[in-house]
Amino acid sequence: MSRRPSSTMQVYCWGSNSHGQLGLGSSDQDIYATPTELQCFRNRAVKEIDCGQFHTVFVMEDGTVFTCGTNDHGELGHDNENRRPGKKFLFHSFQSSR
Repeated sequence: MSRRPSSTMQVYCWGSNSHGQLGLGSSDQDIYATPTELQCFRNRAVKEIDCGQFHTVFVMEDGTVFTCGTNDHGELGHDNENRRPGKKFLFHSFQSSR
């Protein structure tokens, strides 16, 4: 991924969504064969995206974290069970003042 700092971008996903891990919410469609835009992140400054087999973590430039996917036992850090990205504030981004 290459972009200017603090720029906004569009986020696309594809593949298995059987556990809501793409961030598209629950749907009757388990496989997305073509890239589909995650509209909830449109015009947001996404810094990093990390994916696992059953979850995805989105880190914003301001340090805000969103998670989605299997959350049967609260493993995503929020009580959102509709399988759309749920906001979880985990840490502050600290930058050196040097």
